[in-house]
Amino acid sequence: MRDQVILARNALKNIMIMKELQNKSYEELVQLQQEGKITLVEFVEAQTELSDKWKEWIDTRPISDESARAFLAWHEEYAMSHQEE
Repeated sequence: MRDQVILARNALKNIMIMKELQNKSYEELVQLQQEGKITLVEFVEAQTELSDKWKEWIDTRPISDESARAFLAWHEEYAMSHQEE
């Protein structure tokens, strides 16, 4: 029972942190990630405009910084190739 309470508190804390991150600008998120204060996964998940594509991405891949790095590279390439001219 005690373990369940601890898990519930940690889950709630993670939700609160993610909500706080989602209110930050892209530049603030970049700075936090560069300073090592958030992981690449948190960096991606804090960007609500990426959430649908990220969810699709992790359906077939692990949730990890390596996967987030690959996702960001893919997304950048995708965005560049689909820019309006």
